[in-house]
Amino acid sequence: MSILNPPETEIVSFSSKRLTCKLTLPEADGGMGIFKTILEQQAQEDEDKAAVANPVDPNDLRRVSLRVLHLMMYPALVAAVTTQEGFDHWPITFDEFRTLPDELIIRWEEAVGKVNPHWRPKVVETKAEKRKKATGSTQKQSST
Repeated sequence: MSILNPPETEIVSFSSKRLTCKLTLPEADGGMGIFKTILEQQAQEDEDKAAVANPVDPNDLRRVSLRVLHLMMYPALVAAVTTQEGFDHWPITFDEFRTLPDELIIRWEEAVGKVNPHWRPKVVETKAEKRKKATGSTQKQSST
């Protein structure tokens, strides 16, 4: 059995008039990965139920933005925390998360991305972007 080195860890300390907190964010282990997956599934179920009751208008950018926050950022950021100070309970709900100061969320996301770069959202290419890349690489190869 190999002995693992301690995981890389980031600490996010934040203080404002509304909130003072400290979050410990280590490199994710298997349990944290599963917790993230469960939070993602719960977020998808919540969003699907909400969309049935009130269909999402793609032109309603505020609602679309909240869906992205719920489906992509909330699960990764919450699952990455192993210890915290400043919150009455953990994990916080999405409704609590979405009202946190933006500066905290940005710093938290950067720290999670630093220790768990594989948790960063993947940018999905459109078909047109894929064709452009394929055509561009073909043109480059044929011109050499």
